[in-house]
Amino acid sequence: MKYNFETYGESKVNEPLMLVELYESGEFGHVYIRPVYKRFPPAGEERYEFYNDYVCNKEYILGSFEITCQYNLRSSQPSDKIRVPYAWETSYGDRRNLSIRNIEAAEGRTKFLKKIEKALAKYADENGSITSFEEYAFVVSKIIGAKGFITPTIRIDRSFRVIENRDFKTWLKSRIKEGRI
Repeated sequence: MKYNFETYGESKVNEPLMLVELYESGEFGHVYIRPVYKRFPPAGEERYEFYNDYVCNKEYILGSFEITCQYNLRSSQPSDKIRVPYAWETSYGDRRNLSIRNIEAAEGRTKFLKKIEKALAKYADENGSITSFEEYAFVVSKIIGAKGFITPTIRIDRSFRVIENRDFKTWLKSRIKEGRI
């Protein structure tokens, strides 16, 4: 399942890249993987932006879309249970923001999530159950037509590092274990 992405302003909206971010606070850590697109403003350098309701098609399918998981930073369990992702899901970050003005968007998003669910079931039939967050995130990203993964660098210039698709699952697993992206 791939979606066509329209032109946004004077810049072409490419197929999405998935931005990987990790946040840790207190006893828990969270990974957020969200679609972004590379934009080339008429006067300026290229940059990555999140999709919004005006960027992609009438269905608003990628605005606030995210793949997430949670993991423990502390536990009474053995140390091998710390930093192991659980409770992963695909959802919309603004899922509580539903009103009469955005019913069309809600219907489009529901349809999109059902297509993802169906594709995940097909994947499981062909390959067996998904057993890790890394695999889940990779498969969902491919289902929605993402062409790759990026992560912010630590540098101040807001640059990004590209993560090769073939290395994504190993890279993400090691970064969660280390507690850094």
